[in-house]
Amino acid sequence: MYMTPAEKAAERAERKMMQKDREGLEYILSDEKGRWFLMRLFERCHLLASTWPDADHTNRMILHEGERRVALQVEQSIIDIGGLSLKQKAEKEYYEWMKSQQNLIDAAETERKE
Repeated sequence: MYMTPAEKAAERAERKMMQKDREGLEYILSDEKGRWFLMRLFERCHLLASTWPDADHTNRMILHEGERRVALQVEQSIIDIGGLSLKQKAEKEYYEWMKSQQNLIDAAETERKE
């Protein structure tokens, strides 16, 4: 199949962009701070919880679902580059931190009651 010079250039640009995306995700996942950022993004984009609002707010649900789709696309990109084990590491670190904070809150509440 014949490709015009412009089509060849566009194809090269697409491959380069995909490579930069891959490198960026690998960079984020290789560092604890990057993994933290990723998990906060997933939480804020409702990937870790339901997009259903607590009341009948259709517009909010639509907004949440749009945010969730962004997170799903990022998650799929991580899977595509073979970064699932690093994503799992990010989840583990995140949940351990959240649990430690909840333990501190619980201890402070118990102390307050005594």
